[in-house]
Amino acid sequence: MRTMMLIALVLISGTSAARADDPDIDCIRPPNTQAVIWCSGKELRRADDELNIIYKKALAYLVKIDKSRAEFGQTDVGVARSLDDAERAWLKYRDNNCDAMSAESLGGTAYSAYVFYCQIEMTRTRTKELKKLIGEND
Repeated sequence: MRTMMLIALVLISGTSAARADDPDIDCIRPPNTQAVIWCSGKELRRADDELNIIYKKALAYLVKIDKSRAEFGQTDVGVARSLDDAERAWLKYRDNNCDAMSAESLGGTAYSAYVFYCQIEMTRTRTKELKKLIGEND
């Protein structure tokens, strides 16, 4: 199972965007664990960037809903705040969950790669959830 996760990590990390910043590191076939960790960190930053873009769109969407409902005198507004609270909680959950899920490799050289892989997958899933909220599809 761990081998499959590492293989999947190498495959998802092998984007041209990940290689563009450091041509000395081949993210398609990382030569060592350090390269896998670097590439997976790069992929996580990319996934986080996409999530942040979609999150801002979702927040703006919910702010409009709150304003619209308030204009009509409805008191059950605050969905934008709910999303903000949920996102903060989700980030903490993601990081703690991935630490726990990678516990078997704690102390090993690939520990960070396993944590990054988990975070990448959870971040992509969260991005899809928020896209669905605002009506964007992949």
